[in-house]
Order: sequence, then C-alpha cells, then structure tokens
Amino acid sequence: MKLITLNTWAGLLYKPLEAFVKTNSKNADIFCFQEVFSGAVNTRKIRGKVVPDLYQRLEQTLPSFIGFYAETEDNDEGLAVFVNRKLNIQGYGVNFVYGYPNSMAGDDYTMKSSNIQYIVINSNKSLYTIVNFHGLWTGGDKDDSEKRILQSKNLKRFLDNAEGGKILCGDFNLNIHTKSLSILEEGMRNLIKENNITSTRSSHYEKDVKFADYILVSRDIKIRTFEVLKDIVSDHLPLFLDFT
Repeated sequence: MKLITLNTWAGLLYKPLEAFVKTNSKNADIFCFQEVFSGAVNTRKIRGKVVPDLYQRLEQTLPSFIGFYAETEDNDEGLAVFVNRKLNIQGYGVNFVYGYPNSMAGDDYTMKSSNIQYIVINSNKSLYTIVNFHGLWTGGDKDDSEKRILQSKNLKRFLDNAEGGKILCGDFNLNIHTKSLSILEEGMRNLIKENNITSTRSSHYEKDVKFADYILVSRDIKIRTFEVLKDIVSDHLPLFLDFT
C-alpha cells in the first residue's frame, strides 16, 4: 500500500495542492491530511486566507476514494483521511489524545486539544491501523511541555492497543529530540530519523527548526519506499510511504 501524509496549510496554495492530489491519486492508496476545513465559519487561520470548503474540494478531486473528516473544533480545522475504494476498510474512529472537543473558548488561535483519526485496513488477511495526527501547537516552540508529554502518553496508550501493523503519521508539532517524540517511538521505527531527514518544511517556512512531520511504523511493517517529496504545495512537504 502507498500512503501520503501532508499538512495542507489550510489550502493556502490550493491550485498546486489540487494538482498534486489529482496526480498522486493514480498511485496512492491513502491520503492523510492535517489542517483541513470543511465548510468552516471561523476561518481564523492564516489571516482568513484559508479554503473554508477544502474537504469538499478534496472529495471532488478524489472520486475513487472514501473520505472521512474529523473536526477538532466546531466550525474550525480538522483532519481528513481518504482511502481508495478498492481497499477493505475494517474500522474507523476518532479519539482525543489531549483535551476535549470545543475547548478553545476565549482563545481564537492556539490549539487547546488534539485528536486522531484512525482507519483499520484488511489487506491480504493482515490488519493495519493507520493513525492521522496533528499535535498541539501553542504559538511558541515545538519543545517538550507537560501538555505535549501527556498527549504523547495518551497516544502511546492508544497505539499499544491498536490492531495489527501500526502507522502513525502527520504533523506532530514536535522537535526531533524531544521526550514527547521519544515516548511515541517506543516499539516503533521513526522513518525521519532512520533516513537522516533534515527538514520536512518547504521554502514557504522561514523559521530555523525544520522538523514537524513524521511517520512512525511498528516493527512488523515492511518498508518498500519512504521519501520526503519535494512538491511545493504547502509550508510542509508531503511524506510518501510504500509499505506491506
């Protein structure tokens, strides 16, 4: 199976994003997107330049895929997973790994909660649990905090109880040497570290620390190809994984 994960930057670079998704839909089986709006009223991100119906546009671009959307806040951004209709979906769900829904009261910008989407695929009688994750962002750095460590512990507990081979992907909002990341790495392979990746950010991101996006896989997952793609469709770069 082939998977692409990407923080879409809320569709700020929509035309190249649309072209990228359309082209890669011919090859990819699963897309995991972060920072997606679905008819949102509160377009607070990026000074109102978001695409408020990005999820619906992605649905139209991916007619041979089944889409799933998970809001973190009502009328705000969320997560989106698209799965090729040829795959056998055994389960789907949403869990909060920090906070609770609609916990942004009094704060219109930083993230006060984080959730995950997970999809269970049956392929050749083997189960795979694929988790789409957008970690807490509080307006500062991406180093450890009590909130992020608790978030990682909750997410690790979920992974420990997940079925089959496990893939955790997305924009973790974590620096590469944090304790928060090391908690998630227990029993998993960090493909960013293994492949000596030095950046997952595009030229649209000007800050010094270039880590945010990761793919972690359980040790029973066989990797055919892992790559940080160079397509400029966001301030993040897409990550590509071909696995069995």
